[in-house]
Amino acid sequence: MKRSIFWIMIGGVIFIGISLYVLLQAADIPNRANNGFTRNYLEHYSQPNEQQSISDRIVKISGVTDSEIYFSGGDPRWIMKYDYSLNLKDTVLFGIAYSERLRDPGIYVDSPDVYMYGMEISYLLKGSLDAFLLDTLKLETDLITRVAQISSDKLAIRGLDSTQARQVFKIMSAKSGKVIRQHDIFPEQQFGGFEKDGRMKYDSRTKCLYFAQMYQNGIYCMDTMLNLKYISRTIDTAIVNEVEIGMQDENGVTKIVPKKPRQIVNKDLDVFNGVVFILSGLKADNETYAEFSKICAIDMYNGENGRYIGSITIPTWKNKRLKEFKVYNNNLIALYEGGNCSIFKLNDRVLREIYF
Repeated sequence: MKRSIFWIMIGGVIFIGISLYVLLQAADIPNRANNGFTRNYLEHYSQPNEQQSISDRIVKISGVTDSEIYFSGGDPRWIMKYDYSLNLKDTVLFGIAYSERLRDPGIYVDSPDVYMYGMEISYLLKGSLDAFLLDTLKLETDLITRVAQISSDKLAIRGLDSTQARQVFKIMSAKSGKVIRQHDIFPEQQFGGFEKDGRMKYDSRTKCLYFAQMYQNGIYCMDTMLNLKYISRTIDTAIVNEVEIGMQDENGVTKIVPKKPRQIVNKDLDVFNGVVFILSGLKADNETYAEFSKICAIDMYNGENGRYIGSITIPTWKNKRLKEFKVYNNNLIALYEGGNCSIFKLNDRVLREIYF
Protein backbone atom coordinates (compact mmCIF):
# COMPACT_ATOMS: atom_id res chain seq x y z
CA MET A 1 0.00 0.00 0.00
CA LYS A 2 1.20 3.43 -0.83
CA ARG A 3 1.29 6.09 1.90
CA SER A 4 0.12 9.53 0.89
CA ILE A 5 -1.71 12.59 2.19
CA PHE A 6 -4.17 12.55 -0.64
CA TRP A 7 -4.47 10.07 -3.38
CA ILE A 8 -6.48 9.23 -6.42
CA MET A 9 -9.59 11.18 -5.56
CA ILE A 10 -9.16 13.81 -8.26
CA GLY A 11 -8.37 11.65 -11.28
CA GLY A 12 -8.28 8.08 -12.42
CA VAL A 13 -11.32 6.97 -10.47
CA ILE A 14 -14.55 5.94 -12.16
CA PHE A 15 -17.30 7.77 -10.32
CA ILE A 16 -20.65 6.03 -10.50
CA GLY A 17 -22.55 9.25 -9.89
CA ILE A 18 -25.06 7.87 -7.44
CA SER A 19 -25.86 9.62 -4.19
CA LEU A 20 -26.53 7.19 -1.36
CA TYR A 21 -27.33 9.92 1.11
CA VAL A 22 -30.53 10.94 -0.63
CA LEU A 23 -31.81 7.40 -0.74
CA LEU A 24 -31.40 6.90 2.98
CA GLN A 25 -33.35 10.00 3.97
CA ALA A 26 -36.75 8.36 4.21
CA ALA A 27 -39.50 10.16 6.05
CA ASP A 28 -41.49 8.08 8.48
CA ILE A 29 -44.97 7.27 7.31
CA PRO A 30 -47.46 7.93 10.14
CA ASN A 31 -48.07 4.84 12.26
CA ARG A 32 -51.60 5.70 13.24
CA ALA A 33 -53.09 2.45 11.97
CA ASN A 34 -52.46 -1.00 13.44
CA ASN A 35 -49.51 -2.82 11.90
CA GLY A 36 -50.52 -6.36 12.86
CA PHE A 37 -48.03 -7.17 15.63
CA THR A 38 -47.43 -6.65 19.35
CA ARG A 39 -44.27 -6.23 21.42
CA ASN A 40 -43.18 -8.12 24.52
CA TYR A 41 -41.72 -5.32 26.63
CA LEU A 42 -38.79 -6.25 28.84
CA GLU A 43 -38.16 -2.69 30.00
CA HIS A 44 -39.13 0.92 29.38
CA TYR A 45 -36.08 3.06 30.11
CA SER A 46 -37.12 6.57 31.10
CA GLN A 47 -33.86 8.28 32.09
CA PRO A 48 -30.32 7.73 30.80
CA ASN A 49 -27.32 7.42 33.09
CA GLU A 50 -25.48 10.03 31.04
CA GLN A 51 -26.71 12.60 28.55
CA GLN A 52 -24.90 15.32 26.62
CA SER A 53 -25.26 17.59 23.63
CA ILE A 54 -22.00 16.77 21.84
CA SER A 55 -21.93 18.28 18.35
CA ASP A 56 -24.36 18.48 15.45
CA ARG A 57 -21.40 17.54 13.23
CA ILE A 58 -21.35 14.02 14.69
CA VAL A 59 -23.16 11.50 12.52
CA LYS A 60 -21.80 8.11 13.60
CA ILE A 61 -20.68 5.99 16.54
CA SER A 62 -17.54 4.53 15.02
CA GLY A 63 -16.20 2.35 17.81
CA VAL A 64 -16.25 1.48 21.50
CA THR A 65 -13.90 -0.01 24.07
CA ASP A 66 -14.28 -0.72 27.79
CA SER A 67 -13.51 2.93 28.59
CA GLU A 68 -13.94 4.96 25.38
CA ILE A 69 -16.49 5.85 22.72
CA TYR A 70 -15.39 7.08 19.27
CA PHE A 71 -17.57 9.40 17.22
CA SER A 72 -17.06 10.63 13.67
CA GLY A 73 -18.72 13.20 11.44
CA GLY A 74 -19.18 14.00 7.79
CA ASP A 75 -15.64 15.39 7.62
CA PRO A 76 -13.25 12.40 7.55
CA ARG A 77 -10.35 14.35 8.99
CA TRP A 78 -11.34 13.99 12.61
CA ILE A 79 -12.48 11.40 15.14
CA MET A 80 -13.59 12.42 18.63
CA LYS A 81 -12.92 10.26 21.69
CA TYR A 82 -15.22 10.44 24.73
CA ASP A 83 -15.34 8.55 28.02
CA TYR A 84 -18.51 6.96 29.38
CA SER A 85 -19.33 10.15 31.28
CA LEU A 86 -19.43 11.81 27.84
CA ASN A 87 -16.41 13.97 28.54
CA LEU A 88 -14.29 14.76 25.49
CA LYS A 89 -10.89 13.12 25.94
CA ASP A 90 -9.21 13.69 22.59
CA THR A 91 -9.71 14.71 18.97
CA VAL A 92 -7.69 12.81 16.36
CA LEU A 93 -6.92 14.64 13.12
CA PHE A 94 -5.78 12.85 9.98
CA GLY A 95 -3.68 14.41 7.24
CA ILE A 96 -6.05 14.08 4.32
CA ALA A 97 -7.71 16.72 2.21
CA TYR A 98 -11.47 17.11 2.38
CA SER A 99 -13.49 16.06 -0.63
CA GLU A 100 -17.20 15.63 -1.29
CA ARG A 101 -16.43 12.11 -2.50
CA LEU A 102 -15.22 11.20 0.96
CA ARG A 103 -18.07 12.98 2.74
CA ASP A 104 -19.55 10.90 5.55
CA PRO A 105 -17.29 7.89 4.97
CA GLY A 106 -17.75 4.52 6.58
CA ILE A 107 -15.45 4.78 9.61
CA TYR A 108 -14.70 1.89 11.96
CA VAL A 109 -12.43 2.22 14.99
CA ASP A 110 -10.92 -0.93 16.48
CA SER A 111 -8.55 0.89 18.81
CA PRO A 112 -5.85 1.72 17.96
CA ASP A 113 -6.63 0.85 14.32
CA VAL A 114 -8.88 3.07 12.21
CA TYR A 115 -10.52 2.00 8.94
CA MET A 116 -12.13 4.53 6.60
CA TYR A 117 -14.06 3.52 3.52
CA GLY A 118 -14.55 5.86 0.58
CA MET A 119 -17.94 4.48 -0.32
CA GLU A 120 -18.28 6.21 -3.69
CA ILE A 121 -14.70 5.63 -4.82
CA SER A 122 -14.10 2.16 -3.32
CA TYR A 123 -10.98 2.90 -1.31
CA LEU A 124 -9.91 1.68 2.12
CA LEU A 125 -7.85 4.09 4.20
CA LYS A 126 -6.18 2.47 7.17
CA GLY A 127 -4.48 4.37 9.96
CA SER A 128 -3.94 4.51 13.68
CA LEU A 129 -5.14 6.73 16.49
CA ASP A 130 -1.45 7.31 17.23
CA ALA A 131 -0.59 8.52 13.71
CA PHE A 132 -1.84 11.23 11.40
CA LEU A 133 -1.36 9.65 7.96
CA LEU A 134 -3.29 6.87 6.31
CA ASP A 135 -2.34 3.94 4.10
CA THR A 136 -4.60 3.70 1.07
CA LEU A 137 -5.83 0.61 -0.74
CA LYS A 138 -7.99 0.41 -3.86
CA LEU A 139 -10.74 -2.16 -3.41
CA GLU A 140 -11.62 -4.47 -6.28
CA THR A 141 -15.20 -3.30 -6.48
CA ASP A 142 -17.37 -0.44 -7.64
CA LEU A 143 -19.63 1.70 -5.51
CA ILE A 144 -19.92 0.46 -1.91
CA THR A 145 -23.28 0.82 -0.18
CA ARG A 146 -22.61 -1.10 3.06
CA VAL A 147 -19.47 -2.31 4.80
CA ALA A 148 -18.69 -4.38 7.90
CA GLN A 149 -15.20 -4.94 9.30
CA ILE A 150 -14.65 -8.62 10.10
CA SER A 151 -10.99 -8.45 11.14
CA SER A 152 -7.81 -6.58 10.30
CA ASP A 153 -7.46 -8.94 7.32
CA LYS A 154 -11.01 -9.22 6.05
CA LEU A 155 -14.06 -7.08 5.39
CA ALA A 156 -17.54 -7.55 3.98
CA ILE A 157 -19.23 -5.13 1.61
CA ARG A 158 -22.42 -4.77 -0.35
CA GLY A 159 -22.05 -2.86 -3.58
CA LEU A 160 -22.48 -2.75 -7.32
CA ASP A 161 -21.23 -5.64 -9.40
CA SER A 162 -19.37 -5.29 -12.70
CA THR A 163 -22.59 -4.55 -14.60
CA GLN A 164 -23.26 -1.56 -12.29
CA ALA A 165 -26.92 -2.57 -12.40
CA ARG A 166 -27.06 -4.96 -9.43
CA GLN A 167 -25.72 -5.17 -5.91
CA VAL A 168 -23.98 -8.20 -4.45
CA PHE A 169 -22.24 -9.10 -1.21
CA LYS A 170 -18.46 -9.55 -1.25
CA ILE A 171 -15.85 -10.74 1.21
CA MET A 172 -12.64 -8.83 0.52
CA SER A 173 -9.05 -8.89 1.67
CA ALA A 174 -8.11 -5.82 3.69
CA LYS A 175 -4.48 -6.49 2.71
CA SER A 176 -4.73 -6.78 -1.09
CA GLY A 177 -8.15 -5.29 -1.85
CA LYS A 178 -9.05 -8.44 -3.82
CA VAL A 179 -12.40 -10.22 -3.74
CA ILE A 180 -12.28 -13.49 -1.81
CA ARG A 181 -15.92 -14.51 -2.27
CA GLN A 182 -19.00 -13.01 -3.88
CA HIS A 183 -22.63 -13.90 -3.37
CA ASP A 184 -26.00 -12.48 -4.35
CA ILE A 185 -28.76 -13.16 -1.83
CA PHE A 186 -31.27 -10.96 -3.68
CA PRO A 187 -31.69 -12.43 -7.20
CA GLU A 188 -34.56 -10.06 -8.03
CA GLN A 189 -33.52 -6.40 -8.15
CA GLN A 190 -35.35 -3.52 -9.84
CA PHE A 191 -33.48 -0.34 -8.97
CA GLY A 192 -29.86 -1.40 -8.80
CA GLY A 193 -30.61 -3.19 -5.54
CA PHE A 194 -31.27 0.02 -3.63
CA GLU A 195 -34.84 -1.06 -2.95
CA LYS A 196 -33.26 -3.96 -1.01
CA ASP A 197 -31.08 -1.68 1.10
CA GLY A 198 -30.35 -2.51 4.72
CA ARG A 199 -27.90 -2.34 7.61
CA MET A 200 -25.02 -4.81 7.96
CA LYS A 201 -23.01 -5.74 11.06
CA TYR A 202 -20.56 -8.47 12.09
CA ASP A 203 -20.65 -10.27 15.43
CA SER A 204 -17.43 -11.79 16.75
CA ARG A 205 -19.22 -14.22 19.07
CA THR A 206 -21.29 -15.98 16.42
CA LYS A 207 -18.74 -15.17 13.70
CA CYS A 208 -21.62 -14.16 11.46
CA LEU A 209 -22.70 -11.25 9.31
CA TYR A 210 -26.20 -9.88 9.78
CA PHE A 211 -28.11 -7.87 7.20
CA ALA A 212 -31.45 -6.32 8.22
CA GLN A 213 -33.52 -4.86 5.41
CA MET A 214 -34.67 -1.28 5.79
CA TYR A 215 -37.89 -1.47 3.75
CA GLN A 216 -38.94 -5.08 4.39
CA ASN A 217 -38.69 -7.23 7.50
CA GLY A 218 -35.98 -9.69 6.48
CA ILE A 219 -32.97 -10.56 8.64
CA TYR A 220 -30.24 -12.45 6.76
CA CYS A 221 -27.53 -14.29 8.69
CA MET A 222 -24.38 -15.33 6.79
CA ASP A 223 -21.05 -16.81 7.76
CA THR A 224 -17.80 -15.08 6.82
CA MET A 225 -17.78 -16.76 3.41
CA LEU A 226 -21.33 -15.48 2.69
CA ASN A 227 -22.98 -18.87 3.08
CA LEU A 228 -26.55 -18.17 4.17
CA LYS A 229 -27.23 -19.69 7.60
CA TYR A 230 -30.83 -18.56 7.94
CA ILE A 231 -33.41 -15.97 6.93
CA SER A 232 -35.76 -14.75 9.63
CA ARG A 233 -38.35 -12.00 9.95
CA THR A 234 -38.76 -9.17 12.38
CA ILE A 235 -41.95 -9.31 14.43
CA ASP A 236 -43.82 -6.86 12.17
CA THR A 237 -45.73 -7.92 9.06
CA ALA A 238 -43.99 -5.74 6.48
CA ILE A 239 -42.96 -8.52 4.11
CA VAL A 240 -43.97 -6.34 1.16
CA ASN A 241 -43.25 -2.61 1.20
CA GLU A 242 -43.30 -1.23 -2.31
CA VAL A 243 -40.39 1.06 -3.09
CA GLU A 244 -40.26 3.26 -6.18
CA ILE A 245 -37.03 5.02 -7.08
CA GLY A 246 -36.25 7.49 -9.83
CA MET A 247 -33.21 9.30 -11.22
CA GLN A 248 -32.67 13.03 -10.90
CA ASP A 249 -29.89 15.19 -12.36
CA GLU A 250 -28.47 17.74 -9.94
CA ASN A 251 -25.48 19.90 -10.92
CA GLY A 252 -24.33 17.31 -13.42
CA VAL A 253 -24.56 14.40 -10.96
CA THR A 254 -27.24 11.75 -11.32
CA LYS A 255 -28.82 10.93 -7.99
CA ILE A 256 -31.18 8.23 -6.89
CA VAL A 257 -34.28 9.77 -5.32
CA PRO A 258 -37.53 8.33 -3.94
CA LYS A 259 -40.61 8.70 -6.12
CA LYS A 260 -42.91 8.32 -3.13
CA PRO A 261 -42.48 8.22 0.66
CA ARG A 262 -41.06 4.99 1.99
CA GLN A 263 -41.86 3.34 5.26
CA ILE A 264 -38.68 2.37 7.07
CA VAL A 265 -39.22 -0.95 8.79
CA ASN A 266 -35.76 -1.37 10.37
CA LYS A 267 -34.02 1.94 11.00
CA ASP A 268 -30.76 0.69 12.54
CA LEU A 269 -29.02 -2.54 13.49
CA ASP A 270 -26.42 -3.59 16.02
CA VAL A 271 -25.18 -7.02 17.09
CA PHE A 272 -23.32 -7.75 20.30
CA ASN A 273 -22.47 -11.02 22.01
CA GLY A 274 -24.85 -13.08 19.89
CA VAL A 275 -27.87 -10.76 20.21
CA VAL A 276 -29.35 -8.81 17.28
CA PHE A 277 -30.73 -5.38 18.23
CA ILE A 278 -32.99 -3.61 15.72
CA LEU A 279 -34.35 -0.08 15.97
CA SER A 280 -37.85 -0.43 14.60
CA GLY A 281 -39.66 2.18 12.55
CA LEU A 282 -43.10 0.68 13.14
CA LYS A 283 -45.66 1.11 15.91
CA ALA A 284 -46.89 -2.09 17.52
CA ASP A 285 -50.60 -2.65 18.06
CA ASN A 286 -50.11 -2.51 21.85
CA GLU A 287 -48.67 1.01 21.54
CA THR A 288 -50.73 4.12 20.95
CA TYR A 289 -49.58 6.65 18.40
CA ALA A 290 -48.97 9.16 21.20
CA GLU A 291 -46.78 6.63 23.03
CA PHE A 292 -44.85 5.66 19.92
CA SER A 293 -44.12 9.32 19.08
CA LYS A 294 -42.28 9.68 22.40
CA ILE A 295 -40.25 6.46 22.44
CA CYS A 296 -37.76 4.56 20.30
CA ALA A 297 -38.45 0.82 20.22
CA ILE A 298 -35.54 -1.63 19.99
CA ASP A 299 -36.47 -5.25 19.27
CA MET A 300 -34.03 -8.03 20.17
CA TYR A 301 -33.44 -11.39 18.48
CA ASN A 302 -31.29 -14.45 19.11
CA GLY A 303 -28.37 -14.26 16.68
CA GLU A 304 -28.11 -18.07 16.44
CA ASN A 305 -31.61 -18.63 15.07
CA GLY A 306 -33.39 -15.27 14.68
CA ARG A 307 -35.91 -15.96 17.47
CA TYR A 308 -37.56 -12.87 18.97
CA ILE A 309 -36.46 -12.27 22.57
CA GLY A 310 -38.32 -9.11 23.55
CA SER A 311 -38.21 -5.33 23.26
CA ILE A 312 -37.02 -2.32 25.18
CA THR A 313 -37.86 1.34 24.70
CA ILE A 314 -35.84 4.46 25.28
CA PRO A 315 -37.26 8.00 25.18
CA THR A 316 -36.81 10.59 22.49
CA TRP A 317 -34.77 13.61 23.57
CA LYS A 318 -36.01 17.13 22.93
CA ASN A 319 -38.36 15.68 20.30
CA LYS A 320 -35.36 14.16 18.51
CA ARG A 321 -35.53 10.51 17.54
CA LEU A 322 -32.74 7.98 17.74
CA LYS A 323 -30.39 8.14 14.75
CA GLU A 324 -28.22 5.14 15.59
CA PHE A 325 -27.07 3.16 18.60
CA LYS A 326 -24.37 0.79 19.82
CA VAL A 327 -24.60 -1.94 22.46
CA TYR A 328 -21.42 -2.80 24.36
CA ASN A 329 -21.44 -4.96 27.51
CA ASN A 330 -24.34 -3.54 29.56
CA ASN A 331 -24.27 -0.11 27.87
CA LEU A 332 -26.62 1.12 25.18
CA ILE A 333 -25.10 4.22 23.57
CA ALA A 334 -27.76 6.26 21.80
CA LEU A 335 -26.95 8.95 19.24
CA TYR A 336 -29.89 11.21 18.46
CA GLU A 337 -30.48 13.49 15.52
CA GLY A 338 -28.55 16.72 16.01
CA GLY A 339 -25.55 15.17 17.76
CA ASN A 340 -27.13 14.53 21.17
CA CYS A 341 -25.95 11.43 22.99
CA SER A 342 -27.35 9.34 25.86
CA ILE A 343 -26.01 6.25 27.61
CA PHE A 344 -28.45 3.76 29.14
CA LYS A 345 -27.45 0.92 31.46
CA LEU A 346 -29.22 -2.32 30.61
CA ASN A 347 -30.67 -3.67 33.85
CA ASP A 348 -30.32 -7.21 35.18
CA ARG A 349 -33.72 -8.37 33.97
CA VAL A 350 -32.93 -7.41 30.37
CA LEU A 351 -29.42 -8.86 30.54
CA ARG A 352 -30.78 -12.19 31.84
CA GLU A 353 -33.33 -12.39 29.05
CA ILE A 354 -30.93 -11.61 26.22
CA TYR A 355 -27.71 -13.30 27.33
CA PHE A 356 -28.89 -16.35 29.29
